[in-house]
Amino acid sequence: FNTPRATSSVPAKTEPLTNTDLIGRSLITDYIGLASSGQASEANIEALANKYIEGLPNLSRSEVLNYGDIRVVTNTPANFQTYADEITRIHSVYAATVMGAESSKVNFSTPNPALYKFAESFSAAYNEAARALKSLPAPAGLAAAHLALINSYLSSSEGMAAISNIENDSATAFAGVINLNNNLKKEDLIRAEITKILTSNGI
Repeated sequence: FNTPRATSSVPAKTEPLTNTDLIGRSLITDYIGLASSGQASEANIEALANKYIEGLPNLSRSEVLNYGDIRVVTNTPANFQTYADEITRIHSVYAATVMGAESSKVNFSTPNPALYKFAESFSAAYNEAARALKSLPAPAGLAAAHLALINSYLSSSEGMAAISNIENDSATAFAGVINLNNNLKKEDLIRAEITKILTSNGI
């Protein structure tokens, strides 16, 4: 009579939870908490939804530079002119990359492979522009705006990368859309400020 030998069970590998999974689980847990306490009113459910919407932008975490990461030079006419010439060149390369992504052929109304590819190319263009700006010496009078532009480009690059990965992590992609929308407005203001400073210094 043989006694069956004990067998060890190996737990099945589980895929790591995405941000979408984590938010979904947390939302459901909070909802169950409201329902079980009899507080699942329309107003409380709306407040719960708003809580998660407000927190979404924080899912998209990009690199953030500080003054120690950029090159600052003195406010001389030559340095302002060099900066103006180089930032124009950098943005020309950026624009050419974006145009090369053939945005006119992309359907932006619904998620699709062409949109993901465009977002990936746009992310790369933003990142390349940010890296080029980081190595560009900025006159002290432009340092604050210069740094703000770099950080906004890094954030936009991260946002576009998240959008290109929407099939795998829709929550982070949505956060990327929110951040990108905010960044586009901010970048226009920063570039206008840089132009104003350059003009005031005779460029």
